[in-house]
Amino acid sequence: MMEALEKPKRVRQAVMLLWAMTFGLGLIRVVLEFPRLAEASAPIGGATFVIGVQSVTFLVLGAIIFFIGRRHRWALILYTALTVIGIPMSIGPLMESLRSEPISGPIGIVQNIGQVAALVM
Repeated sequence: MMEALEKPKRVRQAVMLLWAMTFGLGLIRVVLEFPRLAEASAPIGGATFVIGVQSVTFLVLGAIIFFIGRRHRWALILYTALTVIGIPMSIGPLMESLRSEPISGPIGIVQNIGQVAALVM
């Protein structure tokens, strides 16, 4: 009976951690990285492109986290798969952030660690 009471609390904590890592730290990083990203994507739309991609990304991740909070197993599996695929793919951009944005890089490291920690919970 005690295990049943603890699990919902743990799920709530994990979901809150995902919200904080994805939106809290994610939005801070977007603001810090925006000028560099807009310049790098100038040939394909610049700032408009960056805003569009970031908006869709936050919308999709927000929906997935919402459904994880509603205890939909498929959402947890999808988020886990995206994280497993995304962490290795984020190493290059994270290294670039560490070189060009000294504040954003460490925030990105904390963000990745927090997202993995939330999945483990």
